Amino acid sequence: SSSSSSSSSSSSSCFSSVSSSSSCSSSHQVLPETATRRLCALWIAQLRQLFGLAARWPAAQATEKRVGVRVSALSADGMRLWERDWLTRAVTLSNLAEATQSLAALARLVTHLPTLPVSDRIADLVEKSLDDVEATLASCELGELDSALRRSREALHKSETAFFDQDLLGMLYFPDEHKLAIYVPFLLPMFYPVVMAIFREVRSYRAKRVAAKMKTD
Repeated sequence: SSSSSSSSSSSSSCFSSVSSSSSCSSSHQVLPETATRRLCALWIAQLRQLFGLAARWPAAQATEKRVGVRVSALSADGMRLWERDWLTRAVTLSNLAEATQSLAALARLVTHLPTLPVSDRIADLVEKSLDDVEATLASCELGELDSALRRSREALHKSETAFFDQDLLGMLYFPDEHKLAIYVPFLLPMFYPVVMAIFREVRSYRAKRVAAKMKTD
């Protein structure tokens, strides 16, 4: 009986320890609703600043100065549809500007260095980037903002890929002046005997002509 009582007491103690450990592991701390709302509002406000969405837009400030009516600030509780459209237009415009700048810089580079080799792959990227720019403008005219954003990203990616091509960048470090500085020291010793031989032949030809003229006289 003593052994059974001891075993029962030990099993009960084990059960109590297991239950206490499980209760400790299952217990967790819950934030109050007000604190959760405050943290989410702070996170959303920082996210809006990261996207460039202001609480008071310049148009509202201009309206206040012109009309004299105060425009209330927007609550930073998310992103509105017109703000999403504005952000899409802004990113599309930025992509178009960077793409056109890269293409213009590449055109100036090729014009400044006529001997710069342009591979077919770079020419194909430039042509496709121009097509994407035109498609972006067409989508903007039709009001298809998502399509315009997608094509502007493709235009930017292709233009930068063409401008920062490894073969093109490698040739930029070897302009014509550097080629002359490299090859002239090797070719100049060969030119000297060739030029002197030409001079000797010219003098010999002139001497022969003078001698033949004196004989005829």
